[in-house]
Amino acid sequence: MNDINEFLRTISMLQGIGDIIRAVDPVNNKVINLEKSEIKEYKHQCHMFWGGHDACKNCVAMKAMVFNDTFVKVEYNKDKMFMVSASPLVLGDTKYIIEIIKNITNTGIICDLEKKSVNEINQEIRKLNNDILMDELTGIYNKRYIDENFHKAVENNIMEENPISIIMVDIDLFKRVNDIYGHLAGDQVIKEFARFLNNAIRKERDWIARYGGEEFLIVLNNTDKNTAFKISERMREGISNKVFNFEGNEIKVTASFGIGSLEDFKTNPIDLIKKADENLYRAKREGRNKTIY
Repeated sequence: MNDINEFLRTISMLQGIGDIIRAVDPVNNKVINLEKSEIKEYKHQCHMFWGGHDACKNCVAMKAMVFNDTFVKVEYNKDKMFMVSASPLVLGDTKYIIEIIKNITNTGIICDLEKKSVNEINQEIRKLNNDILMDELTGIYNKRYIDENFHKAVENNIMEENPISIIMVDIDLFKRVNDIYGHLAGDQVIKEFARFLNNAIRKERDWIARYGGEEFLIVLNNTDKNTAFKISERMREGISNKVFNFEGNEIKVTASFGIGSLEDFKTNPIDLIKKADENLYRAKREGRNKTIY
């Protein structure tokens, strides 16, 4: 970094938050550590801090770089646990990622740490990192998972020259469920609705996430629009025939489906979402309880 003073001024406010504060340039594999107000510039790759020779599978620095947002994970190294937070910082013409690394060994985040094997600890850490990506109400993936994985899914299909389709799903007139039966009933409907959709996808290939509220995103890898339409219609018909039970009440809902497909390898991920969203709201405008593609 050209201007060390600017670097110091920018991140001096972070001192005391973590045990180690370092700026990472994931593109050039350069790490700059700030320890006790001293700048130490290294050429080694950032993942070497964790004792590994391969890049982290859950690289929060690269995610922060790509999505221009803050990402968090837990790591384990040499009998210690660390919370790692990565956030983007632009200095001059270069974007760096500020990583704040905090020793959380004695915080109780994992009980009886000293009694567990390394494999057991790593399993619990994987669960902690996965929980960050799960929707608490439904148990399926959340919006953060979409942000982290959707672009990658599209790029992988393009690279392999496979089609990819997505389905945006929204429960029709969901506000009526809350108004008539209450919010607890609404939550139950969302949970069962998500479970139904999750059971209807090909889990070895596809995934589903809660996009927000009563709206869901389904990603169908290596799937053209005609196959996506058949899958969507099967889901739609299943929902329209399903009864949701809550405290003696039988609740019926329908759902609208909008499909976006990439088959020419030219559409970018944002346009794919936009296309599915447009088709979803067209389905609603045209009477709901239908699939548009």
